[in-house]
Amino acid sequence: MKIKYSIFILIIFFTTTFSKCEKEVYDAVFKNKSFVECYINGEFVRSEGLSKAFEVPPTFHMNYSYSSKDDIFTFNISKYMDSKDGKRFDLKISFAQKKLPIIGEKYYFRKEVDNTKIYGFEDDFYVATVGVDPYLYQCADTSLIPKEIRKKRITLRTNTTTSGYIEFTKIDVKKNELAGLFEFEASGVSKDVPGATYKASVTNGKFEALLVEKDRTYYGKEFLFDTDIIY
Repeated sequence: MKIKYSIFILIIFFTTTFSKCEKEVYDAVFKNKSFVECYINGEFVRSEGLSKAFEVPPTFHMNYSYSSKDDIFTFNISKYMDSKDGKRFDLKISFAQKKLPIIGEKYYFRKEVDNTKIYGFEDDFYVATVGVDPYLYQCADTSLIPKEIRKKRITLRTNTTTSGYIEFTKIDVKKNELAGLFEFEASGVSKDVPGATYKASVTNGKFEALLVEKDRTYYGKEFLFDTDIIY
């Protein structure tokens, strides 16, 4: 009996130890310390980084580009942000200008953006949007919606920013490392569902991008998912 009990304890020990080792190996190989976090309508949300080889651009992505030759700097965030209660937000920030940003300076987001348009390079182009997938009854007057689809979800994205900025606190083009702060207030109106609207208040935004991918991306259709989709 004692022998069986001892063997059982050893199995548990090695299984637990192996699991911890697996996690450490996973974190070392697949994850890095990059992250984006903020509060959206008072809910804390955060998304952490993956190593470049395993990064999936639509679900977790930060990239930047800078060449002293053309002196154009771009930076993009495209991330799903999850809250503790399971809500998912799709945060996207696009930054493009001539010359490197000045550390500590606030760059204010553009007031309106067309989520269906593909933008080429524009100097002083700063955009921030949030995508959500609420139930129809949460974002529209249900009296205007057929009963059979009132509990369906709709994908919405903000397209009007009333205030907000991004500020870089670190830019190291040799190490490909960036960090910064952001916040903004924005709203969106559905093009397909009458009266469906959404407002987002993004506060205490912070990002750190370590060994970030160097890849120029401008704001446009390939940078976004489709909007106003009912499912």
